[in-house]
Amino acid sequence: PNGVGDLQKGEKYLNMDYLFFSSLRHSTVDALNVSYDIACQWHKHLWSRMLSLPPSHHLNYVARTIRFFVPKFHLPAHVSKCQTIFSFNFTRFVGRTDGEAPERGWSNINPVASSTKAMGPGCRRDTLDDHFGDWNWKKVVGLGSFLLLKIKEAQTEKAEHGAAFEEFDSVISSENRMAWKAEMEAWEENPNDTTVTNPLEPKGITITQASARLSLAQLEAEELERGVDLSLHPDVSPSVLVASGMDLEEEQRRLKVVADNLGVHATDTQKLSVLRTRISLRRKIDSWRQTQLLYVPSVQVLVTASATSDLDNAELIKLWLPSALNGNACDPHLQHIEWELRFAQAHDALEELRQCLRVHCSLLNFKREWIRGQGANTRAQNALTRVHARQAACVKRYRTAWGALKRLAPILKKVDWRGRLQDLSD
Repeated sequence: PNGVGDLQKGEKYLNMDYLFFSSLRHSTVDALNVSYDIACQWHKHLWSRMLSLPPSHHLNYVARTIRFFVPKFHLPAHVSKCQTIFSFNFTRFVGRTDGEAPERGWSNINPVASSTKAMGPGCRRDTLDDHFGDWNWKKVVGLGSFLLLKIKEAQTEKAEHGAAFEEFDSVISSENRMAWKAEMEAWEENPNDTTVTNPLEPKGITITQASARLSLAQLEAEELERGVDLSLHPDVSPSVLVASGMDLEEEQRRLKVVADNLGVHATDTQKLSVLRTRISLRRKIDSWRQTQLLYVPSVQVLVTASATSDLDNAELIKLWLPSALNGNACDPHLQHIEWELRFAQAHDALEELRQCLRVHCSLLNFKREWIRGQGANTRAQNALTRVHARQAACVKRYRTAWGALKRLAPILKKVDWRGRLQDLSD
């Protein structure tokens, strides 16, 4: 580092502002790229806070191009909007900078804390200066070999990226290409103009189970305000009934996976755990069933026909949600509620499945490139197994949701739902 500042306790804006403007007092650069873990929040009202500092620390920000970034390692923890506005990947003239250089020095300086915490101010600063100087010297000496390695990697990656780009560009129509290019150039030419639309921000509306449940709860609240109450239970509304049934269905799927993986030589502890889970799930289903019969009395006939007292198959009990009733009498309102929840569940499962595939690919590449030795390979393989199990659960959840949508579609006269949701094949 070229400069280090002491903080009283934590990174207060007051401290960071002073350190930032102090480091730029004698700077004459026209373009300034600022990388900070929380730049998305810290840069707000920065110029108004600057006015509280001495005039010698003021910066003529109007005459300069100043852009704020969040380092690449820290960026995924931010909300999606930050990941496009403050990304190095989406900005010109920064190359492949990751912005994490100031963080790398902590691995070298952190062990010194055990010594410096017992020192006085002067000795502490001298010791830290020595260690920072040593770190800087090693960094300068190693720049030659480090940059050579980076250049070799860049040549290979440039060829791969170029081939991928050419393949993608070849299937895009000229109209779309010109429109996208115009949007990107307009945004890149006005980096500090918030009125220019960022073409890299996702424009699709995210569909999640949480948002679907919230929407249904808000509709029920509006009906209550109008004096319309469709609930037959003081504590369980129609949407809560269907949502709880889907939650029980998910518990059944998880329990079935655990029970199927027990094997012939399962221990008594494992068998006891599964049995307790089955008993607990059976009680939840019985409690939920009492409320279900208030809304769908015809389920009683189906339950009686398939009744069983065996606790070992709680994960196999049919819940008889509206989509499974076929031609049996069921309130269309319940069918509509399940449609909304299943539609969101399918999108949720698809998004999680995509994440699993990305993580699985990343772990495979990491294992191939960096993992050596039996112990490390075993741990890496266990991680891959966990990701694969999660991926299989997403597939089952999506297929269940898709099957329910397929059965409800002709009843509710839904005809355009397969545009984004297709049958998932192996």
